[in-house]
Parts: sequence; structure tokens; C-alpha cells
Amino acid sequence: MKLVVDLRRAFDSGLGTYIRQVVPRTLALLEGMPVLGLIGVGDEERHRAYLGALTLGLAPVAAAPLSVAEQWALRRCTPAGSVFWATTLSHAVFTHRRLVATVHDVAQLALPSPLGGSTAVRLASRVFFQSLRRRAELLLFNSNFTANEFARLVGPAQARQVVTPLGVDAAHWAKVQGALNPAHLSALAGAPYFLCVGNIRPHKNLPAVMRAFAGVAASVPHHLVLIGRPHGAFAQDNTLAQASNCPPQRVHFLGELPEPELRQWMQGAAALVMPSFYEGFGLPVLEAMAAACPVIASSAGALPEVGGDAALYFDPHDVATLMRQLLAVAHLPATERIDRAQRGVARARAHSWDRTAALTADALRLSLAVPAAH
Repeated sequence: MKLVVDLRRAFDSGLGTYIRQVVPRTLALLEGMPVLGLIGVGDEERHRAYLGALTLGLAPVAAAPLSVAEQWALRRCTPAGSVFWATTLSHAVFTHRRLVATVHDVAQLALPSPLGGSTAVRLASRVFFQSLRRRAELLLFNSNFTANEFARLVGPAQARQVVTPLGVDAAHWAKVQGALNPAHLSALAGAPYFLCVGNIRPHKNLPAVMRAFAGVAASVPHHLVLIGRPHGAFAQDNTLAQASNCPPQRVHFLGELPEPELRQWMQGAAALVMPSFYEGFGLPVLEAMAAACPVIASSAGALPEVGGDAALYFDPHDVATLMRQLLAVAHLPATERIDRAQRGVARARAHSWDRTAALTADALRLSLAVPAAH
């Protein structure tokens, strides 16, 4: 039997972290299992870099994700008798090939339009989710919240279900690096700052942070730093900051940064602010905690499940409560700040990628040992 695993999104900021961190560790635990990895055209060298010493075949797939052409490509790459591990929503629908899948969230179905995407995206997502519900023999969920959302919005799955919470390399995120970009530092002029991290999309609820920051800016010396891939003009020209009445000279959109630089920004922040309307997990919460950075998070989605009692929370629709949390963190006495940071570090250490991989490998072993149903 062969395991075919989809690696094509390994270099995305969110899904990519899961693929790069979990898949190699899991495959190492499935020693002796023949594996074929599906990759993008021309990406073999980049994939070999994170796969390390693992020996597996790599097959390029040129078709775009969730396209008709992809359906034929996935069928060609998944021989009869093999098991396809869908690490994203992409998989061949309307077939009898064996299927296991990782479900990161069901945001396309949970969020109203346009937060959940266009009508076409939502319709296509429903087809693929229903296919997982009917056909998958194993569903791996990154949180209890996502598992419950799948049951609520997609329906009761026929598959075995296992929750495999995401992890973080706590020692890596605590490691001190060199100096930050001088241009960024000069803009801050030595001032403390709040930090937001994540691709800048509507469901990330950035306007709430801007309004809250505008409300406290006169009372604190802090700046607001936003890191993530922009998906709108405001992420480049500060029009959102101006519309929210924020002092534009104290709001900084840095775009997408390399991980070492992101880690430095987390280590130096007064707090990470995670205001999302919806998160299937919320990995930046664990990363910030590992970097000894206090966390202020929305009470929506899986964020309370991830942050536990080590984070401060607010309703994502309640800007006034977010303002109070910003002020509370800005004025934390040194001893309380140290205590909160230590609680966060302890929580991050309890969530390792090795733990995620071990849970994943155990679940896959059971599926791979069971012959396909007839």
C-alpha cells in the first residue's frame, strides 16, 4: 500500500506551516511506508529542504487547486489501492479511492459572505466538505472547535475522527536573534508597540483593532504594528488607519516578513492582539506565548481553546472591551507581566509539533492497516 500526500501548499503562511512541521515528522514515524508527495512544478528543491533525510518520491502537479484539471491530475497520481492524505481541502471527488484528510477549519461555510469568500468559493467548498464527510475514512481536526463546526455545518461524518492540535517549537521561538530592521526601528522611535500577525483578510477583524487603538492612543505611548500578507489597499497606504482616526504615524503595516524577523517582533511586543471573528486554531497565539509575549485574543473560534488561561480575551464585536485589555496590558506591573509571560511559555511548551505528529501517525497507522471497505 502507498500513501500519497499533498505537499503543494507547503510554502503558504498558514497551511504551509502545518505541512512543513507535521508531515515530515509523521512520515518518519510511519517508517517503511511507501510515500509519494505531490508538489508544484519546479518546487522539488524547496520541498527536499524541509523533508530532510526522508526518502519519498515527488510528483509535480501543474493543475490549479480545486480546478477541474486538478481532479484528473489527482486521479492519475493516486494509484488503485493507495491512500490519499488531503492536507488541504483539495482531493479527488466522486471516486472510490481511499481518503484521509486534515480539516483546518470550515470558515467558508461558517462566515457570511464576503467574509467566507465569494458565492462560487462557498459552493465549491460545500461540495468538497460533503465529499470528505461521505468518503473519508479518517478526519484529522486541528481543534475540538473545528471538529464541532464540521459536524454543525457539514454534517455527521462517517469517518473516524481524531483531534490533533497544532504545535510550536517553543525553544525556537524563544531564541533571541539580532537587531531588527533599522528602518522599522526608526519609525517606532523606541516606543513600545502592540502587534497583529496574520494575512490581512476581512475575517481577521482588523478594523476593530484600529478603532480600539484609536481610542487608547492618547493614553499610551504605544504604536501598532501589523505583519501579514496584504489583501487590500489599506494594508499599504494606511487608509484604514486614517478612517479609524488612528494617528497614522503610529500605525505600521510591514507586510509579510521572514520568520526570524517575525519572531523578533513577537519577542519585543507589549502584546500580540488576535481579533479574529473566526479561527480554526490560531497558531500565532502559541508562537507569541513561546516568545514570552502576552496575548490579547478574541473569544471567537478556537482561540480560547488554544490560549487557555494564559491569554486575555474580548468579544470580537466589542471594541470597548478590547480597549480596556490594551490599557490593562500597557500598564501591567513588571511582576505581573513576567507572570503572564511565564504562563504563556508553559502553555506553548505543552503544544509541540512532535506531539501533533505522534497523534497523527497513530491515527494514520490504524487507517493504513485496515483494508478498504467494499
